[in-house]
Amino acid sequence: PDFAASHYVGASHTDAEGNLSTWNESSVLRAEVDSLRRQYKILSDVHDKFRSQVEERPCLAPEPTNADLNMAQQLLSFLSTPFHQALATSQPEHVDVIVV
Repeated sequence: PDFAASHYVGASHTDAEGNLSTWNESSVLRAEVDSLRRQYKILSDVHDKFRSQVEERPCLAPEPTNADLNMAQQLLSFLSTPFHQALATSQPEHVDVIVV
């Protein structure tokens, strides 16, 4: 992500990119996006194929209790708090942070 041509002053090519004199950020980005689109299409096709083979059944899990829902809401609230805000409101001796 931090690539700059200045990192390779004097080099004519790299193993990963080949000839640096013809390297173009726009074309590399377009190629990456095209690759991601192709892979997404493959995953989508596989999903559709297997979905048609699976019999849908109702969920048999128990209904969550209010306590379960409250705990889930607390966790979501914690995970949704920006790190700098969590630091300002937490105890000074310990901060738990989950990076998602």
